[in-house]
Amino acid sequence: SKALNEVVWLAYEERLSRTRNAMKWLRSVATEFASQNIPMSWVSPSGQPIKLAKWTRKERKIETLIGEQLYRPTYWADTNELDPHRMRNTLPVAFVHSYEAGFLHNSLARMGADNVPINSVVPIHDCIGVHANAVTQTVRTLKDEWSQQYDGQEIFERHFGEWQAICPKIEEPPKTGSVPFDLATSDYFFH
Repeated sequence: SKALNEVVWLAYEERLSRTRNAMKWLRSVATEFASQNIPMSWVSPSGQPIKLAKWTRKERKIETLIGEQLYRPTYWADTNELDPHRMRNTLPVAFVHSYEAGFLHNSLARMGADNVPINSVVPIHDCIGVHANAVTQTVRTLKDEWSQQYDGQEIFERHFGEWQAICPKIEEPPKTGSVPFDLATSDYFFH
């Protein structure tokens, strides 16, 4: 299994180095915000405000008497200090999910507002179920929305200026690249 792990990791490095660089950059941004004890915020593509604050937790104990029995339950309470480890591990995931949720929100809004609206939709996380007669229109809407959200846009540049104004030590973001094929003529679409 170690040999397979090495092969997979080398392929990952070769094919997805920009993804790794993006994650590394987001982790460094979160670390800087945590070191300044400042919660992070941004706006998703659908206009939803996002706030990220993972506070350090401290174990607390209480003593209570129930009948004649003494209980000492413990619980975790947030402190007023951000947890750098939790911030660093949460930002890449939260950032990507906010973009995926924004994509889904915008796609569903467009599907309902089309000339022939698609009203029977079952969205589950990042999957969309529709009746068979609406598949072609749904795929076209998804491709169009994806293109509007991502084509020709440096995603990190949208947030870099805001974040750097708050934490000036943040490094320049990595370039995000482009899709090496024409999505409009592709037979398939996976987000």
